[in-house]
Amino acid sequence: MSDFGTTRRSFRIEKLTRLALWKSDIYPPEIWEHIFSFLTGLQLLRARLVCRRWRDIITGCPSLMRKLRIRLDNRELNSAIDGSYNPTGLPPVADLIIQDYLIIGVGSWWPRVGQKLTHLTLSGGTAEISLLFGMLQQTPNLRSWQIREFCLLGTANPNVQLNRLQELKLDHVIYPIYHFNKNYTNLLDIFDKIFPRVKDLRIRKIWKEDFSVDRLLQPIRALAGTLEALEVDDAAVNVLRDLPELTRLRRISLHIEPRFSWDKWARFFRTQKLIEDLVIYTDELSDTKVLRDIGRAVPNLKRLTLHVVDEIDTEFLQFMPKLEYFDLRGDLYHNVGLYRMGSPRIKELHLRDVDVSGFWRYLNRSPQLESIVLICCSPNDGVATAKVFKNVRFLEISLQSIVSDDMLKALFRKCPLLETLIYGCDEDTCNDSVVLLACKRLKHLRKLSLLYCPVSDGCVEHIVRHGLALEEVRFSRNKLSEGAVERLRGTRNIRVVVDKDE
Repeated sequence: MSDFGTTRRSFRIEKLTRLALWKSDIYPPEIWEHIFSFLTGLQLLRARLVCRRWRDIITGCPSLMRKLRIRLDNRELNSAIDGSYNPTGLPPVADLIIQDYLIIGVGSWWPRVGQKLTHLTLSGGTAEISLLFGMLQQTPNLRSWQIREFCLLGTANPNVQLNRLQELKLDHVIYPIYHFNKNYTNLLDIFDKIFPRVKDLRIRKIWKEDFSVDRLLQPIRALAGTLEALEVDDAAVNVLRDLPELTRLRRISLHIEPRFSWDKWARFFRTQKLIEDLVIYTDELSDTKVLRDIGRAVPNLKRLTLHVVDEIDTEFLQFMPKLEYFDLRGDLYHNVGLYRMGSPRIKELHLRDVDVSGFWRYLNRSPQLESIVLICCSPNDGVATAKVFKNVRFLEISLQSIVSDDMLKALFRKCPLLETLIYGCDEDTCNDSVVLLACKRLKHLRKLSLLYCPVSDGCVEHIVRHGLALEEVRFSRNKLSEGAVERLRGTRNIRVVVDKDE
């Protein structure tokens, strides 16, 4: 990890290393923190190894430590975390993801790591809830906790309280109930006691076996003094009807249905002056007038996530001139027409499960766009009039997105400063030529993820020869030999992640 190459990608690290070995004490920590702020998380891990002073500066700066994210990944499902588990070489990080682990116990490594954590994600695993509370007791500085697709077992008293935690995301937490034992502790009943100062609360895919959604209202009310963001994807929770105590909201979710009463919501928005982020679920939305009304009623709206089940046009975006983030989630590729005049301040565009018309026209009129995400999406425009998008740094094209070769070439040509590319496809639409195209066209590409792409050893040659700026490459379901993977790992300190077939 401390082997600094002389490639263009690591030139900044090499130069900083020479400077550190010369006179690292001549600059105050604030200057070094500013210099380090331009490095990626991987580069910061390497910079920590240069000298003790650099290590102390990076470790002592919260904004730099936030870039250091580590994932403990068990996607092969061949091990568990127990008392003997000890991840070797784990640096002090602020952000930890534990993926697909059965957690039976934790050893001496956890208190050391937990003390530094500010962000923790548990995903796709299983644990006794009493053990989970014990782990949380070792994370006094935790500010964000996300638990998703996770199975919790047994009962426990909420004997831990984290007063610094501000962001809580509970996404499809499962509580298996067996006929011989129906006793269990549900986080949805007690989260307010464990995290009494939560500002951002998101609850999705509620496990409704032996649980009534009405039970959510009391713990949510208990957070009224601090809560600024509330998202619940179940229509049974109605902020307007059930939670008038919430007066500090900046982010809320609401459900628009045929019986939706705009007059009452209009009064609500007039009293909620701080709202800037909306998550909207729609049912039988035959007219987008209500969305135009929302745009007028919420003049400071910056983020909009819209779930639709019908064909829709997005002319309502003209009434949301301050919008910076737009996530449109459709249903079975319904057609969506993007607003012809674009969005002057939009920075992130996410399109999911939709057929899109007006794609290039919208991008042409959205000069601040930085990130494009296409998930199960089909943009069906020509490319003749598309401009060069100089601000776009991130592009994701997921599995089952229908993007032609010409569209892909146009995206690479029109987004020449891309730094991150996530590309997923089925076995019939990807080969080594996609890797060659990306590496040759995208000279600033630093991270490349190929998801479910059956590339061969030939793609390694393309990466070695043309991907001179690459720092990280991720493969899943590939046809690479072990020799090709090792060769790539020995090239310019590129971090190579190979996900095994599931």
